[in-house]
Amino acid sequence: MDVVKLELNNSKDIQRVREYVLKKYGKLDVLINNADYCLIGPVEATSMKQIKKQFNTNFFGLVEMTKAFLTPMREERKGTIINISSITSTVGTALISIYGASKWAVSGFSEALHMEMMPYNVQVKTILPGFFATDMFKKMDEASESDKYKYYAHIIKSYKKIMKNVRGGSPDELAKLVYHAATDKDKNKTIYYAGKDAIGVPIEKRILGDEGYEQLITKLLFEKKAKTIKFLTQVTEPRNKKIKFIFRKL
Repeated sequence: MDVVKLELNNSKDIQRVREYVLKKYGKLDVLINNADYCLIGPVEATSMKQIKKQFNTNFFGLVEMTKAFLTPMREERKGTIINISSITSTVGTALISIYGASKWAVSGFSEALHMEMMPYNVQVKTILPGFFATDMFKKMDEASESDKYKYYAHIIKSYKKIMKNVRGGSPDELAKLVYHAATDKDKNKTIYYAGKDAIGVPIEKRILGDEGYEQLITKLLFEKKAKTIKFLTQVTEPRNKKIKFIFRKL
């Protein structure tokens, strides 16, 4: 294993790593863009400095890292780029709107780039993970404008309670899926959902509709005594009794 330190928000560092890889190995077979962090909090209480920092790491750093290796991959007419997005790039979620927006950007960028690179046999694939048992949610950045933050305290409390009780998947499962994507010979498959919730959430939104799904999320966040399973059952059973609920009782 060859480990090289990289500061994703430093253009010179990215070029240094690019030169190191190409000089030592001559090419790069697979690029996995995995670096990110989660910014939590209401938009009103989030500073522009925090918003720009979130996008610099989650999106612009990923784009610059990708651009660094596009030319050698195109010239080699071979290579795979795997971008780790999030299930939040398919559904809007209160309090992580900036994080979600950065992941929407990653997914949209990846889909378009795949089309551009297809003629050169370079694959661009997107992983959409749900919740996994990592330290990500223990290291979240929170909105910093405290004079406005206080107005959303009850919602934030509900959100943190939900996150605390979510049973995340095993990181090993995610690693296996990333490996599968990197070695998958199916050139038409570009999106991989990771985790039961990642598979279930888009299905629920399609069944409930945009309004129904928003009602579900707002009920979870705004009604202090809401029972998740009870509400999900009431909303979804009339349309589809076979749905497997992805949320657990709080």
